[in-house]
Amino acid sequence: MEQAELTRPVNRGSSTGTSVLKLEIRDLVTSGGDLRENMARELHDQVMQTMYAMKVELENFRSSQYGRETVLREVDLLERLTLEVLRNVRQLVRDLRVDPDLQEGLIAGLRNHLIPRFERLSGQKVDLRVSRSWPTRLNEQADVNVYRIIQEALNNTWRHAQGRSVAVALELIGPRAVVWVSDMGNPLGELPRPRVHGDGILGMRERAAILGGRMTMNANLAGTMLRASFPVANLLP
Repeated sequence: MEQAELTRPVNRGSSTGTSVLKLEIRDLVTSGGDLRENMARELHDQVMQTMYAMKVELENFRSSQYGRETVLREVDLLERLTLEVLRNVRQLVRDLRVDPDLQEGLIAGLRNHLIPRFERLSGQKVDLRVSRSWPTRLNEQADVNVYRIIQEALNNTWRHAQGRSVAVALELIGPRAVVWVSDMGNPLGELPRPRVHGDGILGMRERAAILGGRMTMNANLAGTMLRASFPVANLLP
C-alpha cells in the first residue's frame, strides 16, 4: 500500500455506498428463501472475508508507520470505515437469512423467543401488550424490521436503564401501527442518560424508515420511551 494512496483525501461519505447496498438488498427480504440464503452466503464468504482481510492489512500497515501522524490519521479513518461496512454487511446477512424466531410471525416470535430470552438474561420483566386491532399477519419485511427494532430497544434497556421492568405495546392508531417500548421507573431517581445518537439508535431509525415510518425516543425521571410508528398498509402482506 503506497503512502501516496493513503494521503489522498478520503471520501468521508463512503458509508453512502453501504446505504445504497442496503436499499438494493432489502428488496430481497421478500424473495424466495433459496435466493436469500445464497445471497447471505456470498456476502458472508466473499464480502465479509475480504473486509476482514483489509482490516488485518490496515493493522499491519499501521505498525510500520510509527510517528507519521498524517498517514496514521488516514489509517484510523479507513479502519473506522471498514468496521462500519463490516457491521452493516453482517446485519444484511442476518436479515437475508430466515430467522427461526420469526417462522410463526412477529407476535409469536416476541412471546416465545425474544422476550423470554431477554427476561432470562437481563433479570428484567417484560409486559407485552398487543391490541386486538393489531394485524394477525405482517409481510416478511415488516416482521423482520419491527422485530429488530424491539430487540434493539430491549438491548438498550438492558445496557442503560436502571428500571426493573419493561413494557412493550403494539397497537393501531388510525391508519398507523405504533410500537412502544418503555423502561418503567428509575430506582435511583436520576434522569436516564440520553442515548439518541448511537449505532443502535440509528439502526432503529433506518429500519423504521424502510417501512415508511419514523422513530422517536424520550427520557425523563420516569424512564425512557421509544415510539416507532408506520403506515399500517406498509406492514400488510
